[in-house]
Amino acid sequence: MSQLTQGVDRVTRRPSSTVRAELGILTTCALNNFMIFGTFSALSVAIPAVARELEGGVTTASWMLIGFLLTNASTTILFSRLSDEWGRRWFYFGGILTFTLASVLCFFVTEPVVLVLLRAVQGLASACSTSTSSAVISDVFPPSRLPMALGIFMAVAGLGTLLGPIVGGLLVDHFGWRSIFVMGAALGVGAVVVGWDALKNVHAPGLRRFRLDVPGTVTSIVGIAALILAVQMIGEDVPLVVPAASAAVAVVSLWAFATAERRSDHPLVDPAVVAGTRGRIYLAAFCGAVPQTGVVVLTTLYLQLLHGSSAAEAGLHLLPMGTAMLAGSLVAGVVQRWTTPAVANVVGAFGVATGSTAVVVVIATDAPLAWLTVALVVSGFFQGTYQATLAARLLIGVPADRRGIAQGLRATIMNGSNAIATATVVAAVTWVVGGGDLSTGSPGSLRVGLVVAASVLAGCGLAAAVLTARAERGSGVEAQAEQERTVSSAVGA
Repeated sequence: MSQLTQGVDRVTRRPSSTVRAELGILTTCALNNFMIFGTFSALSVAIPAVARELEGGVTTASWMLIGFLLTNASTTILFSRLSDEWGRRWFYFGGILTFTLASVLCFFVTEPVVLVLLRAVQGLASACSTSTSSAVISDVFPPSRLPMALGIFMAVAGLGTLLGPIVGGLLVDHFGWRSIFVMGAALGVGAVVVGWDALKNVHAPGLRRFRLDVPGTVTSIVGIAALILAVQMIGEDVPLVVPAASAAVAVVSLWAFATAERRSDHPLVDPAVVAGTRGRIYLAAFCGAVPQTGVVVLTTLYLQLLHGSSAAEAGLHLLPMGTAMLAGSLVAGVVQRWTTPAVANVVGAFGVATGSTAVVVVIATDAPLAWLTVALVVSGFFQGTYQATLAARLLIGVPADRRGIAQGLRATIMNGSNAIATATVVAAVTWVVGGGDLSTGSPGSLRVGLVVAASVLAGCGLAAAVLTARAERGSGVEAQAEQERTVSSAVGA
């Protein structure tokens, strides 16, 4: 019997909590997401400014984003496993404090390589904290209120995506792109102050000896990193054999990881966590996350390169998408009073596919920007619905000592797909234009590159919708649906 199954069979004790503790947990988790993903989305509108100032142009600017996502995605599973074994509080605070310090250093650095390395350190730090966010909330909130709590968290945390491009654009235009790191440091301090007492209520088994799955750890890190690097190098001035070799390393490493996990007595990822329907939902989560970040990067490039918008103007144009994402997350929390997370998840997935396809049509036809706004609103609303219900589906029924790895696997998938989405957009455009300096590309070639990138994002959105729907016909669906119905009924009671 797997450790996950044993955990479901027993009654999992939850730390005692109060309304004050629950509010504190939600607030500090939201501030942490503001800090990490607000900084990321703010930097996404700063790509042209960074490319103009630092040696290396758009390659340096894109690596500022990719370097962060590379280390974040490749180490999240490891930190999730450690937090399950040793407790979440110090991993959470350690990540926030390290990210904050690195933000201060990023403000002063002038060498492109050092900047990319510091962003990679921030990726490691964010892996410590983001890998535990939903698990921390699950530790404190009972199952009857968990879907609503996760919906509120996703909604509030989504403000980072909403405000990041806007605040980032204003900061870039008035104070320079380095000021974005000042914002990140301030949010980090706030997260520590608010969460210091509240996080005493989370899963904390204390330090104890356990056997780390070294083969699984090494192969997972190498596989994820190689996959992201392969996509990133497609648009760079390197022989095609280089990204092809990286992709081959990724395939072999991830196959070795899956094999090691099935055979290990102490796996890094308990196979039961990804068994049956839940495994198919994880796959859908990967495809569904690609359009979320990809559309943000794509839209900022489209507006700045083809419409001459400033960074601030591009950020403001993303405001409706962020607002819609916030609304979608809140609606998801309410809708689950009357239906299951599974039904709301499927609807959200098809909405994401629709919105992503609409963005392709707008860019390809050079439609008025009002239509781009409509497409972004549709995409944002259903992304909010999809991600909020996805988190609830993946955590329901998982015991406390496996919630970290369940959330960490989801975070790895999300952040890995974000890295791939960013790399895909930049690679597609630079490949079509034929160089790293996008400002010299002709409008026609830029549009073709943007359409190619947008089509990939739309394809991923459609794949997520199909996979999410097919998961409902998989094995074990009836039992999970009944469990979700029970939880949803308790929420509505």
